Amino acid sequence: MKSPAKSFKWIFFRVINYIQIVVALFIIVLIIIGTLTSGFTGAADVFLFILPMLTFGTFIANGLSNLYLIEKFYPNQLPSKATSRFNMVTYILLIIFSLLLIIATFADFFTTDIENSDNTFPLLSQVVFGSLGLTSIPIWFLQIQLRTTLKSNYYTAFDEFLETNNP
Repeated sequence: MKSPAKSFKWIFFRVINYIQIVVALFIIVLIIIGTLTSGFTGAADVFLFILPMLTFGTFIANGLSNLYLIEKFYPNQLPSKATSRFNMVTYILLIIFSLLLIIATFADFFTTDIENSDNTFPLLSQVVFGSLGLTSIPIWFLQIQLRTTLKSNYYTAFDEFLETNNP
């Protein structure tokens, strides 16, 4: 019998979480390298360093949290309250940041004149940020499904345990 954790849905969920972790980590490394070479010249630079670090750090934290849930608790164990709360907070932040990222990417796409420019960086950044934002959309739905599946499977297994141990 095929393991439920090996179904296409959960494999896809794992893969897109890994993609988000790698892409967000790559962006954070680029931000750090860019900051080290140019340095901070004022408070605005510090803010423009912290905001992307928080944003892409949220993508990484949410991906790691999802992978932890599916590896440690799937198919029929409940995570602790702290783990569940952390996963929900990162989920909410992921929705907010990915919506802002998608909106900003599309707004930038329609305002950038790529045809008259030799610089390919705007197009590359739109592709990277757009893919990060768009891969968040399936995570929005699958993360909630994972949480409800864990809870449902736990209570089903618990009920079955009580029924088999009750004469």
